[in-house]
Amino acid sequence: MASLEIITLRVGKDLEVDLLMKLAGVLSNQIFLKEKVKELRFFERTKGSVEMAIALFWREGVCGLKGSQLGERLSAALEEFGSVSHTVWKEFTAPEEGAQAMENE
Repeated sequence: MASLEIITLRVGKDLEVDLLMKLAGVLSNQIFLKEKVKELRFFERTKGSVEMAIALFWREGVCGLKGSQLGERLSAALEEFGSVSHTVWKEFTAPEEGAQAMENE
């Protein structure tokens, strides 16, 4: 199964969103040049504090249980800008019996 790493950066209000967008562009270029990421996406929080999330999509077995080296390096580098959270998600497939039972209801 594939896996997903989500790195969230929460910064103070004094750091502008434009700077986060520039940072995302630099990261994107560097990651695709050097890493074997299946997909890379950036998100910004819709309300409240200034937050950015980086989603790294990996093929099976690449990420591991604790995250990739890339995820660890990104988390460490982003701590300079604010509070960082790094989580790892593993894809799963719902059992067909459950889907069929829901259809029959």
